[in-house]
Order: sequence, then structure tokens, then C-alpha cells
Amino acid sequence: AIERSLNRLQMDYLDVYLIHWPRQSSESSPEEWKSLQRETYKAMEEMVDQGIIKAIGLSNFLPHHLNNILSFCNVKPVVDQLEFHLGYTQERARAYAAENDIRVQAWSPLGRGAMFEDKLVAEMSEKYGVSVSQLALRFIYQCGVIPLPKATSPERQKQNLDIFNFEISEDDF
Repeated sequence: AIERSLNRLQMDYLDVYLIHWPRQSSESSPEEWKSLQRETYKAMEEMVDQGIIKAIGLSNFLPHHLNNILSFCNVKPVVDQLEFHLGYTQERARAYAAENDIRVQAWSPLGRGAMFEDKLVAEMSEKYGVSVSQLALRFIYQCGVIPLPKATSPERQKQNLDIFNFEISEDDF
């Protein structure tokens, strides 16, 4: 999979490579998914040793999944990409990652669009004079999480980057 990614990207190394999901299926036993994680992660560590991958990350790994990786890894994961947004902050997973010096990246930081319909979020964005997206991304940033918004237009990309000229108050937070 790594070689296919490198070929498609026409690159000779990747900055970070993620295991997308901690379990092969909902029916796999703990022994099965732990074994598969070990096999996959060890292969990724070999790629780090060879300089093909600079860092290893994870996606959708909760504390019990991270425990498995941390029990055997030689190269600690640098990031765990989790669904994270206003209304779904995954406190336990975020705290566990922080305790283990793993950064959390926010997948779906705009809540799959749901927050654009939220009255309180709209009121707060008006109060701060920013867009709903900017408010949501600033919230994530103030949580110490890396927001990863999707935007195709240059205008939206600029707006998503413009979150450093205001701070959400402690009361509002």
C-alpha cells in the first residue's frame, strides 16, 4: 500500500502515513485486530527505518486501540486522527493521546456541516465577527487539536487559515 501511494504521488518518501482504522471489521476478535495492528505497524516502522516514511500516525484509534500499539512499538505514533468538532470532542481519547505525547488531528472539524444549522454556533460566530467555520476551527485549535478542514475554493482556504486574530473567551468556551 505504501509503494502504491508513493507511485501515485510520484514521491520517494511520505511525511506521515496513517493506519486508517484500528479493526479490520466489527466482527474481528481482539486477538485478530491486535495481531493485524502489530503486523501492519511493524511494517510501517521498517519503512521509517528505511527513510520512506518520516512519521507514523493513526486514525480512529481510541485508548484501548492505542494501548495495543504502545505496548510494542519502537516508533511512537505522532498523531491520531479522530472525528472532533463542536459537540463531539472525544475528551477521553484526546486526554489519553495527550498523556502519551500523541497529537490529535480533527477529522470532520465542521461536524459534517451540522454546525451551520446550530443557532448557538451562529450567535457565537456573530458575537466574534467571524464565520461559523472560523469559530469552529478556533475552538478546535484552543482545545490543542490540529484542525483539518476540507475546502476546495481559495477563498474558503484563506478563511479557514484566518483564525488567529481572535480568541474564544473562557466563558464562551
